[in-house]
Amino acid sequence: MTLDVVNSSFQTGEKTNRETFLTLFLGDSEKLHSLMNETFRNLGLKQSDCTEMCWVEYVLFWTNFPAGTPVNILLSRVPQVLTHLKRKSDYLKNPILKQGLEFIFKRMIELKSVMLTFNPYRGRMAEIPPSEKPFPHRAGNLAKHHYAIIWNESGVEVAEKYIWRKGRVW
Repeated sequence: MTLDVVNSSFQTGEKTNRETFLTLFLGDSEKLHSLMNETFRNLGLKQSDCTEMCWVEYVLFWTNFPAGTPVNILLSRVPQVLTHLKRKSDYLKNPILKQGLEFIFKRMIELKSVMLTFNPYRGRMAEIPPSEKPFPHRAGNLAKHHYAIIWNESGVEVAEKYIWRKGRVW
C-alpha cells in the first residue's frame, strides 16, 4: 500500500517534503483499510488508496519499476538505470527531537532525491520472545532509520555534496 501526504505549504510555492507511507501487509486491502483506520484515523485512508499485489510485484514496486512491468525483468543482469547512490542505516534508541526532525527535513529539501525510511521495532515485535525468533536489533531499539540518496551527475566534487564526511551531516 502507498499513501502520499503532501505538506500544504507546497501550494504556496515553498519547498517542502513529500511523505509516502509504504507497507507490506499480508492480507487483502479491505482488512488493511479496517486496521489502518482503527489506529490512524486522521490519515483519512480510503480502501482505494491500497494496492493489492503479489510479493514479486511488490519487489518491482519497491525498486521503482513502473506499474505493470513484467516480473521477468528481475532476470536481467543489466542495471535499468545507472546512478550513484549512498545508503546508511542507524538504530534509534530514543525518539528524535522535533529540532532534529526539522534539520533532517530541511537537509532533504536541499538534496532533493533523498529517501528516509523508518522500520519500527516495538509493538507486536516486542511481544515475541527472542528465543522464538532471534533478531538482535530489537533489544533497546525503537526503530531503524535508513537514509538513501541517488544522484546522476558524475565526479568527486558532486559526490562530496551527497556523501557524509567527518564534520558533515548526511
